[in-house]
Amino acid sequence: MNWTVTGLQEWFLKEDNESVVKNEDFPQMSGKDVAAETDADSREAFQDLISVWVQMGLSTHDMMNRMKEIKQIHSTANRNALKTDTSRLERLIQYTDTKLSKIDAILADLTLPSFRAPTHVSREELGRILVYKFSELEALKKERLNQLTELKSKRDKLLKKMNMKAKELRTATNIPCDEELMHLQSYVSDLTKELSKRFNKYKKIIEKLFKELERDVNSDFEKHLLFEGSDDFILSDDHMKRLATLHSELETCYQQNADKRAEMEKRLDSLWNKLEVEQSYRDAFYRNKNGCKPSVLALLADEVNKYEEPKPQNIQEFIETMINNNDLHLATTRSTPASPQPKLYGVTPSPLPRNCRLIPVAPKKRPFIPF
Repeated sequence: MNWTVTGLQEWFLKEDNESVVKNEDFPQMSGKDVAAETDADSREAFQDLISVWVQMGLSTHDMMNRMKEIKQIHSTANRNALKTDTSRLERLIQYTDTKLSKIDAILADLTLPSFRAPTHVSREELGRILVYKFSELEALKKERLNQLTELKSKRDKLLKKMNMKAKELRTATNIPCDEELMHLQSYVSDLTKELSKRFNKYKKIIEKLFKELERDVNSDFEKHLLFEGSDDFILSDDHMKRLATLHSELETCYQQNADKRAEMEKRLDSLWNKLEVEQSYRDAFYRNKNGCKPSVLALLADEVNKYEEPKPQNIQEFIETMINNNDLHLATTRSTPASPQPKLYGVTPSPLPRNCRLIPVAPKKRPFIPF
């Protein structure tokens, strides 16, 4: 047998190792019984030798010399055997003591009670017990460390996606106990729920922005995001980055549209004030024109263009348009007695008569004429 540490461990783990003394078989016999049996065997062997020597005709002196040689051989063999077996016993003791120390260290890290080694067993049987116990604890240690690594990885990914800092994880030893693993598992579960909650909120904001901007769905990613269930959307790092980019793009567009609306509202207020437009008209115009959708902005732009101050070269066209809309009547006044009443003119593309004047249709307020 290989009496190195590795050799001993392999030997202890052999299922067919019958040389290891079991608890119920120990001790099989005492040392005195073994010695007595050995002495009896030795005496019988010597008697057989003496009988042979007598038949050979050896003298008493020769037989005594041969006896001394045999005893010397036996003595040397016994010393060598004692030395060898003593060394093996020391290795067994060292091996079992070391293994027991390692077992106690793992148990301490696992926050489990210390191991009590059986006393009424041989060193070989104790070694085998310790080998199996150590293997069992190593497997448990590896399992817990793997769980810890996996949970930490999940935690870090979730925290990165939400741009959060991790809570401090405190463990009593290098190896987490079951309670500490359960606490970390609960923390990861809470983070997963928080990420799902934030994603749903994020999704609703993006859906609202799509509607507000009257934007069409342009990619498979957007289709997957807007039209499939939240549970089917994989919250991978790539998807979260694309989600943040899309949200930023939509927010920028929305802000630009909001700025355009504010600018056009300001312009409309200025024009309406100059034209003395009734407040009832203003309220009616803004009714159902909420938000900053492109369609709403287009209506505001049309209203601005409608009341925009015409340039001097377009004054005639402006007046003619108002006449066509029955906003104004053109009339001339002649000073001759034969024609005391003003003469009405229809719409004409020719230059206006010098003596024409503007007569408002509604006498309440005089419309604004920008010249």
